[in-house]
Amino acid sequence: MFLRNAFNGPFTIYFFLCPKSRFPDDPAEYAVSSFLARINHVFAAPREVCDNCGQPDAAGVLASDTVPITPLQLDYMVNGTLESMRAEHVCPFLVKYLRWRVVSVSHHPLCALSRGRKEV
Repeated sequence: MFLRNAFNGPFTIYFFLCPKSRFPDDPAEYAVSSFLARINHVFAAPREVCDNCGQPDAAGVLASDTVPITPLQLDYMVNGTLESMRAEHVCPFLVKYLRWRVVSVSHHPLCALSRGRKEV
């Protein structure tokens, strides 16, 4: 869940499944990374041009989305990195490999998050 207008305009969330050492550093490479699992585009107008956009923000309204990452997980099963799709295997796998980045429409990083905490 996230604040839809967290960045006062549109942004994109890229989801990856990869070890930290293989993660692409350059946002221009995100869309072509072999580790890219899914993309979530958030279309939000800047508060300055949208009279009612500030109301949900003030109320703390959150947005959510579902992004299927199963196809890339299946690749990890084929190469033996993920034993099965059972919860006892998938949960530790996601803790270790799930990463995401948030970028502006001009591909500037807005924040770097992985496993729910900010990376430095």
